[in-house]
Amino acid sequence: MEKVINTIKNLCKFKMTTEVGDTVLIYSQDQNRIDFGRVISIEPDVKRGWFVVSIVLLQIPFQRVNWQLVPDYYTAKVPFKMNGKFKFIGAVDFDRMLTPPPNPPKKEEKPKLRVIK
Repeated sequence: MEKVINTIKNLCKFKMTTEVGDTVLIYSQDQNRIDFGRVISIEPDVKRGWFVVSIVLLQIPFQRVNWQLVPDYYTAKVPFKMNGKFKFIGAVDFDRMLTPPPNPPKKEEKPKLRVIK
């Protein structure tokens, strides 16, 4: 599981927080697949420190899921178990992923021919 999460983190940049409206990547160990969803609400749960996170899965047909999670679980900090299988959720940081890397400084080229007098 750790190897899969590290691979995902190397391929995808995640935001430090997850907010309503964010697109999240969801890895499910039980189905060994990656899904994407949109966070539609994050509300405090009755259990202190926990939140009900509502996500619309971006698939056909659309499906809404409500999961009771602590912030570390839905901010790509740690994987968690649901029904005995690991899940990993994080808000995708498209700004960091789509920004091209800076161009390396150009080296000054020396002239290939010299004039000798």
